[in-house]
Amino acid sequence: MSSRRSPASAGLRGAGVAVIAGLLCLASARAGGLEERPAAEVAAIESFHATQLTVHTLAGNPAVFVFDFPTLAQQGRMFARILALIERQGGDRERVLTDSELDRLIDASGKGAATYAYGNDFRVGELVKFFNMAGDDKVVLNEDEELLRDFLIARGAMVRKFEFYNAAEPERVVISIPQTAPAAAGQVSITPPLRRAILHHEVSHGEFYTNDAYADYCRRFWAGTMSERQRAAFRRFLAAKGYDPGNGELIVNETQAYLIHTPSTAIFSPAKVGLTAAEVKTLVAGFWAGKPPGRLYQQH
Repeated sequence: MSSRRSPASAGLRGAGVAVIAGLLCLASARAGGLEERPAAEVAAIESFHATQLTVHTLAGNPAVFVFDFPTLAQQGRMFARILALIERQGGDRERVLTDSELDRLIDASGKGAATYAYGNDFRVGELVKFFNMAGDDKVVLNEDEELLRDFLIARGAMVRKFEFYNAAEPERVVISIPQTAPAAAGQVSITPPLRRAILHHEVSHGEFYTNDAYADYCRRFWAGTMSERQRAAFRRFLAAKGYDPGNGELIVNETQAYLIHTPSTAIFSPAKVGLTAAEVKTLVAGFWAGKPPGRLYQQH
């Protein structure tokens, strides 16, 4: 579960990314290991059973692609290296890690490749940065990273121009969730309530990225409604989860997602963040009382 705010043109450092000849069609995307589904509401995505990687478009917000993974392992293969570049503590913001470097970083975090994150969210501009830097750094992508790249090109979310990848307009957002599954070694069981919590958490990031009025509301809530003690508690909570505490926009975005949109005590609770239940209840009530603009308020 992650968040940043970055320009669509970020990461255009130089040549080196392989040329993709033409756009891929939907049939090619299916043959390459994923299937696209029609636009769907959050509730329909939540109950969907996928046996292969499936991409939903979020109804009411077509700028958001929901990658629905059959396993945590595949989700990790697609996004772990991107996470290391964009947001994780100890990652390198100036270059893409090799496989061995990524393995060492994940090991140091105390997590496994499959559980580096249980859900993900990225602006396509950040993915552009990753693919261009990987080309510059001559890092060999794995099949799942290539699948992500090819999907974005096929859907017109990412374009190649002058041998660089660039984000198309309007910029899109990719979020990801896992299917329900029993616990594997080093993992928690992805129960239906946990899948629901991850999905709602990630959808709130999609709203933050694509709705400037909502993002501004969250920033004002952080700065004007929350006390410094409460902000410090969330910084500690998020830093302990591996988020970069020096990225202010990341911290605001993750705070709104955990505090307001993560209905699972396995992921978030007053005790986990170091606040009282009464404080958290008051903060949540105050957030909704201000009528945040966008679909999330309408659905509340």
